[in-house]
Amino acid sequence: MWSNKGLSAVQLVVVLTLLVIFAGVCGSAAGGSISCNAYQDGASGAARSWANSHGLPSNSNVTCVNRDSDGDGYVSCTVGIPGDTPVLIPLECQVWVLIGESSCRM
Repeated sequence: MWSNKGLSAVQLVVVLTLLVIFAGVCGSAAGGSISCNAYQDGASGAARSWANSHGLPSNSNVTCVNRDSDGDGYVSCTVGIPGDTPVLIPLECQVWVLIGESSCRM
């Protein structure tokens, strides 16, 4: 007869192994040595939101790197404002946010 007292040791090991593999797919807690497109996508969205909130043209070009080189949760982005003399605005944008919205800083 089965008893419902929680996970067995084997089930717990399987669950923990899957969590470790999942965590290693898109990033590394030890310095961000593994890159992932999710970094770039999240940061690009944050940079576009920043540009819109600061009244920049909607056709501004946004480029972000896909690696958090110093492990602070921010990646480098550039917002390019088109025109006769293009203007580049360097930003650092947050990519992984559990609660709230991602943000950028200059």
